[in-house]
Amino acid sequence: MERLDSSNKSLKTSHDNHEREYKAQIDKLDDEEKRLKQQLAELDTKKNQVAQANGDVDVSDDDLVEVNAGGKIIAAKRATLTQLKGTRLAALFSGRWDKKLQRDGDGRIFLDVNPVCFQAIVDYVNELKISSSDSPPSVSTVDEELDHILMHQLELFGLTDVLPMAPIPESTIITTYPTTKILYDWLDEDNSSGDFKLLYRSSRDGMSSSNFHSKCDDKGSTLTVIQTTDGFVLGGYSNGPWGNHHGHYGSYRTSSKAFLFALSGGSITPSKMKLVGNFNLAIYCHSSSGPAFGENEIRVSGSNVSLHCSGTTYESWPAQLSGTNKTIKEMEVFQVSGEPLKAARKQLPLTSNTNGKTSKQPPVSMFSKNINDAINEKWESLHELALEVSKLEQACKDEDTFVKFFLEGNPQDVISLNVCGSPIVTTRRTLQVCKKSSLAEQFSPNSHGKRDSEDATKWNPEDVVAWLNRIDGVSDAVVKEFEDNQVTGRELLALNNKEALMDFGVEKKGTIHLLLGEIRRLKKDRSNTTVLIEHSPYCFEKMIDFLRVEGSYIKGLVELKPEKPIVRKAEKSRFEKVVKHYFPGESCKMILG
Repeated sequence: MERLDSSNKSLKTSHDNHEREYKAQIDKLDDEEKRLKQQLAELDTKKNQVAQANGDVDVSDDDLVEVNAGGKIIAAKRATLTQLKGTRLAALFSGRWDKKLQRDGDGRIFLDVNPVCFQAIVDYVNELKISSSDSPPSVSTVDEELDHILMHQLELFGLTDVLPMAPIPESTIITTYPTTKILYDWLDEDNSSGDFKLLYRSSRDGMSSSNFHSKCDDKGSTLTVIQTTDGFVLGGYSNGPWGNHHGHYGSYRTSSKAFLFALSGGSITPSKMKLVGNFNLAIYCHSSSGPAFGENEIRVSGSNVSLHCSGTTYESWPAQLSGTNKTIKEMEVFQVSGEPLKAARKQLPLTSNTNGKTSKQPPVSMFSKNINDAINEKWESLHELALEVSKLEQACKDEDTFVKFFLEGNPQDVISLNVCGSPIVTTRRTLQVCKKSSLAEQFSPNSHGKRDSEDATKWNPEDVVAWLNRIDGVSDAVVKEFEDNQVTGRELLALNNKEALMDFGVEKKGTIHLLLGEIRRLKKDRSNTTVLIEHSPYCFEKMIDFLRVEGSYIKGLVELKPEKPIVRKAEKSRFEKVVKHYFPGESCKMILG
């Protein structure tokens, strides 16, 4: 009996301990869930407060949003523009900042950006809306000359996950977004991507094995890109260094992450050929040979490249390339170094992580398998939610900075230009990026402010009241009527007949005729607010695009440095003249280098 009593007591103690430990685990889970939900609720409250102070709390996903992007009108539903949650793009069109956004003369949201690139972003989110997770869209391609502008806009609007963090610099072969993205994605698979530095270019350094080795030996990880005369683009990556072996047979070197690739040409689709055999045979080094991978899978000799398929080191080439010999048009070798892009991206949401955030919990193993699995699964989900909350908190802080320093501004500083018949719309801020330039002087507030102030469509209620007070013969009672009704400039211009003014409460005939005359003058002044620029639209817009990027970079909104504008060969001389006209002396070097 004593043994039974002891067993019962031991069983009860074990049961109570089990229940206590289980309850402790559930309480910890519940407390963490409650804390995270509270943080989300506080974020929602903050967003509502921002909307009440700076925008509209009653926006709808079905709202049609019209944007004037550098002079081009682009329209989309609010839900389409805000589907990438946590991005600046979503914040911009959320409705929370509608009172702060710059507007054009017709009341549309104005963005001082290249219109072609912004259209590419809108095309992307339009396609994203109808795409499945298994078949995500790519950002629409733009002309090669605008690639760097598109990259800048993606960073500006918080969309860096859509594209690689930066294009391959200096390459004359990999020049478009799609091929750049494919290469970055392949390198990301093994955490192999990083910063690129051009080591060797055959057209610049000479098509010889000695030139290749003098430039590329012992440089660590490299990417070799070959363009053939018949239009194929192919190459290989090695995380092992090249060397200059002078022996009769040469030597193989190890490269655990090496791969071959075929990007374009003929009817092939982009293909990556991974190591399948001995990675000690990944690359071959010999003084008489250029870049060589595997057992002759790639072998460069002079201006020729042979592509063979041994099947023992790498996966097979596409059928169109396997067993062929081709002539090299251009070959480039890049050193790949620094922190892998994928790892850097993964760390970004964690930069705002502070004390109190959910940390990764060690697996629970004290209960039955089913209970252990359920508890561990909930900890994993809470950890993911904590990272998401951290990301949203950081996005909220960034959103405030973005709107404050990029979007807020006097609507009278939106400048409409007629560039030999081509409309370009920008801001005074962009035109004055270089304070010492002739362009900045032409559009300074002192020299250009009066003309802009006469565009009444941009007036707020305070501007309307100030205008009325300047008109002799308008009574204080009429001014108060306009002030009480918060009449904007656009609404003022709509009061363009006797009946409209009488309905509004203006009764004296003399005041009615006085106001009608002044309103007609405002309308006439508005037609003269567009500034004529007698220069090549192509060249002038190239210059404005550079200033837009430079302005955002100076304000710290982007980390991607502005690049020298890419200009068609036939337009280079004209472009330089236009730049030097507006940026005389040393100031032109900012754009021309």
